[in-house]
Amino acid sequence: MLGPADARRSSAVTVIFLALLTAVIAGCTSNTDRHPPGAAPAVTGIVTPGCNGAPTREPCDEIVVGERVIRYALLPAKQATADSVLVDLGGPGLSVLSGTHRLAALKERSGRLGSAYNWIVVEEPWVTATLDDRCAAALSAYYGTLSTARGSAAATAWQVRGKCGLESPTGRWGFDPRGYDEIVHGIAGKHRLTINGFVGHSFGAARLGYLSGTELRWAILSKPFPVGASADEIVAARAVAVKSATDVGKEPATDSGISAFDLASAQVGLGHLTGDVYQEQRTAVLERHDRTAARRLSDNLWFRYGENSIAPALLAQFEEICPLTGPVTGDRYAADVEGVLRAAFLPCAANRPSPPPPAAVGKVCVITSNADTVAPARLSRKYLALRYPTASFVDLDRSPHTSDDGLAQCHTRVDP
Repeated sequence: MLGPADARRSSAVTVIFLALLTAVIAGCTSNTDRHPPGAAPAVTGIVTPGCNGAPTREPCDEIVVGERVIRYALLPAKQATADSVLVDLGGPGLSVLSGTHRLAALKERSGRLGSAYNWIVVEEPWVTATLDDRCAAALSAYYGTLSTARGSAAATAWQVRGKCGLESPTGRWGFDPRGYDEIVHGIAGKHRLTINGFVGHSFGAARLGYLSGTELRWAILSKPFPVGASADEIVAARAVAVKSATDVGKEPATDSGISAFDLASAQVGLGHLTGDVYQEQRTAVLERHDRTAARRLSDNLWFRYGENSIAPALLAQFEEICPLTGPVTGDRYAADVEGVLRAAFLPCAANRPSPPPPAAVGKVCVITSNADTVAPARLSRKYLALRYPTASFVDLDRSPHTSDDGLAQCHTRVDP
């Protein structure tokens, strides 16, 4: 049971993390910003709070699935209808009810996709959960090893796996396939809705495969996670894309004060920004060598707050991604771009790749972009074409990962 001290800690983590990330991404948000304000993490066996828990800035409803209270937003169509779309903004590690994503505005500018359908948007479990001390300490130790490049990153990653319950077959921090399917069916049943389609950004491509018990008329996958690719393939493709996008022909001066870890993390983190914010932050880090800007991007990437505390959003990433990709080869780590990317897979050491099967869906449209450093276009196209052989592709040149470019075009193709 959570005692008073635990409750105080959970509340403090929520407030501190909200304040930190508000400062980090003030003006840096996009339609699908990757690291919105978060909250505190979950303890196994405790029914977590619903809409009265961590703060929300979106419509909030809740449903009990198993021992957990799952939060979600239901945004109605212009006219009363049962026709609905499941909208998954990706992650893992997102708080979709935080207000960062501006769900109503996204729905409004989505044309007929927004006006003709109800939208269901489900919050990840980590947002309303609470970390125990052992898990929190393991996360801090892992981050400390990565940021200083001292000690064994593989060993501290293994501690995170064991002390944070990542070996559980059911999702504690993120979603598991069976639980996600149950949640979606529960929400549809509660409101007597028919789920006609699916819109998945980034990791939403993987969660489409979680819907094994649902037959969909159509699906749109924007800048999709390359479901079926190995961890090594993902690291290699992303490293090339990140280095190409952040190459300014020179390294920061040694007296800039930017650590190698923060610089590499900032380079990776830039891929989650868009528009003027991306250009401003790129200039600040790579040309002006602004130590504060680099640290903020780094902290945002790793969900760091306080001294070396890490929010459980990172656990949601490990929990959902590891079963899809398996581990990277070897346990080497260095504080560079490849090292930062590899670090996301070091806790996957005991996983065997087991991606979910393709969903039963009538028409699929996939949006990729050659400017995407998070889901490199070539890799995404390769694996989504294998997964959905009849899919239609919208290939963009300069659209960043977090943009909703191409959404209306894809919707016209699958739902004319």
